[in-house]
Amino acid sequence: MYKNIRYVSFNIWIAMIIISLGCTALSSCKQEIEVSETKIKNNIQEKPFLIHTVYFWFKDEVSEDRIQLFANDLERLSKVSSIQSFYYGPPASTEARAVVDNTYDIALNVHFASIEDEAKYQVDPIHLKFVEECKDLWDKVVVYDNLVQK
Repeated sequence: MYKNIRYVSFNIWIAMIIISLGCTALSSCKQEIEVSETKIKNNIQEKPFLIHTVYFWFKDEVSEDRIQLFANDLERLSKVSSIQSFYYGPPASTEARAVVDNTYDIALNVHFASIEDEAKYQVDPIHLKFVEECKDLWDKVVVYDNLVQK
C-alpha cells in the first residue's frame, strides 16, 4: 500500500514539475508575444507621412488593350526613388452607397515619408514622362493628398 502512495506521490511530483515547466514555457511565450507586440507598435510610424491618391477616368475611345498596358506605365512610375510604397487597382465591388464613388477606372495610392518626398516625386523625370505619355488616356484625374498621423 505504501508503495502505491509513494508511486502516486512521485507521479504528482512529476506532474507538478511538468506543470511548472509548462508555466515557465507559457510565461516565456507570453514574454515573446509582448516583445513582438512592442516591435509591431514601434514599427508604426509615429511621425506623419503622406498618402497621395490619384483617381483616373479613361476616355471612352481608349481601347481595352491600351488600358491593360496602363498597368505597365504604372509599374514604371513605381520606380521613383522617393516612393515608400505603391498600390493601384480598379474600384472594389463593395456595397453601393450614396457616399461611395466607384465611377473611376483605376486608382493609384502612393505613400511618401514626407511632403518633401511627394514634391520630389512631382518633378522626378519618371513621373514627368508618365504624365506626358499617358495624359491623352484620361478624361478626368482627381488627386487627394492626406497626412497620416498614425
